[in-house]
Amino acid sequence: MHHVRDGLAVFPEAQDLTVRFTHLDPDRDRIDVRRADGTTHGWEFPTHVSRLPHDLCHLVVEQGLDIVYGFWGLVSRGVDVRLRDGHAELALERAPLRDHPNVDFSDLRRSEEAVAVLSPSGLRTDTSGPLVIVTIGTAADAGPLTDTDVERIQELFPSTSAEKLRSVRDQLVALEQRWQETDAGQSLTVTFRPPPSSHTRNGEDSTPVE
Repeated sequence: MHHVRDGLAVFPEAQDLTVRFTHLDPDRDRIDVRRADGTTHGWEFPTHVSRLPHDLCHLVVEQGLDIVYGFWGLVSRGVDVRLRDGHAELALERAPLRDHPNVDFSDLRRSEEAVAVLSPSGLRTDTSGPLVIVTIGTAADAGPLTDTDVERIQELFPSTSAEKLRSVRDQLVALEQRWQETDAGQSLTVTFRPPPSSHTRNGEDSTPVE
């Protein structure tokens, strides 16, 4: 696979992803990923009743805000998700990503903070070393974005307009409604198209859903 150098770390070239989120049963959901080169990866995770899966929130937010090395940007570059003792761990070439030299996690941290604000479900954030840990909060609905919410995200992404942020929130609310209507054994399939590191988007946000 062709490798490109972006910043300090070397990753495989980014690929488009087809991602299927399946509601397995009242306790478990599953994600299956197919990269453009045909490689596949998948993992299961505990369901959160009718809340939108956290990783699906990430996909919409990272696509909408053009986050290059967020969670899905890393997966598009060959990073896999491994479950250890009930916790997800990112791995590249079978080694934990945190053990690779010179990996910059700043985009991942920014995406976690943006998801915490934009998610239609209540979330809270805590820091753990270089990472931001997002956990389910107690509010069933985060409500409309406030001016404070917009300012908080614009501190992370200064060129992002309030209109775009509200568009991303609207996408998340619509997807959460669709997810709530998904019965056991049914799926939502979405496409992730990773932006190149030099990309700046001027058009509308879009996360294709089948």
